[in-house]
Amino acid sequence: MKIFREVIEGLDHPPSMFSWFNSLVAKTKQTLTRIMSGKKHQAPLKKWHCDTSNPAKHCNLLPEQYFRFIPLYTTDVPLDGTKKTWSNECFKKNVAHMERQILGHRLVVQSSEPTSASCNDGYMIGNMEWWEITKPKANGTQTVEWHYDIPVSTSKPNEEWFHRNGIRILQFLDPEDDRGIEELLATLELFIGDAVAHLTKEDQDRYMNFEKAYLHAEYPLRNGKVIHLPESSVKDGTLLIIGRADGLTAFQTWGQGARAGHITMAMRVNGTLHVVESTDHTSYWPPHNIQMHKWDKWLSMAYSANFSVILLPLKDNYQKMFDANIAKARDFALKNLGNPYGYHNYLFGWMDKGNDNLPFPATFEMLEVVLSYFGNIDAKIATRMWLEALNFRLTGSWQSNMTLVEVANMGYKKGMSMADIWNIPEQDKWVYSDGPSMICDVFACKIYKTAGLFGALTDKIQCTEFQTSDSYQMDLYNPMEAKPAICKTEDPKLAHGWCQIEGDWTLQLRNASNVPLHANMFQTCGGHCPNFTRAPGC
Repeated sequence: MKIFREVIEGLDHPPSMFSWFNSLVAKTKQTLTRIMSGKKHQAPLKKWHCDTSNPAKHCNLLPEQYFRFIPLYTTDVPLDGTKKTWSNECFKKNVAHMERQILGHRLVVQSSEPTSASCNDGYMIGNMEWWEITKPKANGTQTVEWHYDIPVSTSKPNEEWFHRNGIRILQFLDPEDDRGIEELLATLELFIGDAVAHLTKEDQDRYMNFEKAYLHAEYPLRNGKVIHLPESSVKDGTLLIIGRADGLTAFQTWGQGARAGHITMAMRVNGTLHVVESTDHTSYWPPHNIQMHKWDKWLSMAYSANFSVILLPLKDNYQKMFDANIAKARDFALKNLGNPYGYHNYLFGWMDKGNDNLPFPATFEMLEVVLSYFGNIDAKIATRMWLEALNFRLTGSWQSNMTLVEVANMGYKKGMSMADIWNIPEQDKWVYSDGPSMICDVFACKIYKTAGLFGALTDKIQCTEFQTSDSYQMDLYNPMEAKPAICKTEDPKLAHGWCQIEGDWTLQLRNASNVPLHANMFQTCGGHCPNFTRAPGC
């Protein structure tokens, strides 16, 4: 854990979180590669296969190395000496308890009934303040002791959490030798494309392999043509759905189930067609914050960035509503130009129903302690990405300035777990320390809301609670068959699909335009990788 502290503490804080993340990926990859230098590696990614005969490996959910480094929540061991037991693939019986010492406590774990002579377990153990990684090995029965004292400097909130929960134990799926480091390195390779202006074939192949293995999704190659639609055929309010074969898109699809990573909208300003969007500076997209570009300029930028772009025009009745209120919609878009991208709710729109939204092996029990540890290292990032949003959920204001452990403690007193707090729906009226927080799909949804498309449901739909697929699943858009004729003639293979105007691979949307508008929509939707099954009416 010391290594990651040093990596994070050494990073600058550019205005764009995407730029910060790219630096984090690059520095972590560099550090881990140095650690592995000279060591005899496990089989490389392309030759590695999950042991399908072992159910503990969860090969159906994590068939390759990507994200297998994430530890799985095992148990909390309370301070009162209560024994906690569990079984795993290495030891059929594990028993843990806490013992009081003069200056603190110690955790005792006894593992027995090994399944082989070469058993190898790996754990992360700790609380909201510190973490240790350990790999006990035993041939038979062994007692492993970890000694941890609560130092005098420990804050009251951390001590309160510790006395309530004790020590949290998380287990690695593949603890053998340096396997976890290799899994993290393989995952980081997914994000190589985020740090470059132009994707290579290797970048795109890596992404496609991930999508096929983890989401059972395939994206057929298309002819790569840019379809130059007459601007007159692109109506105001048309939604543009965008995919890019990079790591952040892979992360979003794995977590959310969307088949895209970005959303923009077509809109005329002073009679000229533009694209308005909420995004931020990246290696492939120079401008910062909520922005607007002329149509031709945006298409050129999108082509250079390796975007695949689909158009979703509004149904006739909604188009009439949008056109009737175009002045309001335009004013909303223009007045928000320059506002920051919505980092505050980036991690919240797709988490509605506890662990049922998190891809295996992630859990809120894991997130609670890992994010707290991260926040202890870099409070600025924590504040921007989750703390202000969690404060809003518990107190109605970001200005309560609680740390994550304080949020957890207050939630406990209200009978709420961290998952319960996280799942409180975002509210469109919330304004954060740097203004309203709108990620790409939220910005587009709020334009629709301002234009009156939600009618009597206007106050009962919270756009800020939406994630990428929510915006294109609303039943607002014309059927695929209504697309312009040029889309069919220029791209015959997609004659029965949506109109895709750019991209080397076919962007395939799941359940586009099939969820009728309803109150509190997309606020209680479960579902996780690979099926993302949602209850009707969620």
